[in-house]
Amino acid sequence: MIKVEIDNKSIQLPEQFTVAQWEAMMLWDFQEPKNWPRILEAALEIEEERFKDSDPKGIELAMAFIISTMNQRFPIKGVDLNKMSFGQFVDLDVYVNMGIDKNLQNMLDVLESDIIYSGEALSQIEQYVMWRTSIYRQYKTLFGLNDKDFEEYAENADDNLKDPMAIARGWYKIIVDLANENLLNIDAVTDEPLKKVLNFMALQKEKKLAEAEQIRKQRQLVR
Repeated sequence: MIKVEIDNKSIQLPEQFTVAQWEAMMLWDFQEPKNWPRILEAALEIEEERFKDSDPKGIELAMAFIISTMNQRFPIKGVDLNKMSFGQFVDLDVYVNMGIDKNLQNMLDVLESDIIYSGEALSQIEQYVMWRTSIYRQYKTLFGLNDKDFEEYAENADDNLKDPMAIARGWYKIIVDLANENLLNIDAVTDEPLKKVLNFMALQKEKKLAEAEQIRKQRQLVR
């Protein structure tokens, strides 16, 4: 149990934050001291007005403990990611590009996880992100990626968020194509196991590449 003194009053800090508290705090820039009262309100459920004119040293100490608590991870046995559906993968991919800090609960909902505390939730999502990278590596030809793409992504992780709407539109186009442009088939496509769909897409791409190569060779013969 951690307590800090602010204006000669002892305030108890939570040992863990809920996902809702974590998301509320992540709305604010922690580097700006003017935001600290708002962050404390989200963390402690005490109105921010209570902290606006408080002792800066006490506030700073409380923030240090809050940041330390937010950085904690509690590894758990999460959901079996290998049982993920294609639709779940698409939804999570869009949320990753929108920013995990803004969509932690949304991602847990997609994973059908009932985790309450952020330390466990972030551990689960970090497991997912590593697994997601392994999927992109496994199907790098399908996605038009190479090893250098993964190296650059790791080096510039903070700068790699893409336009989430463009990502969503791209995935939706793929879903519609797989559904043969039939609205009634869309749910059937998204409910299929992820790897079943990716294997199908990979085979289709291989066929198209082979056909394109054959056409190229024929044109060279004509010349």
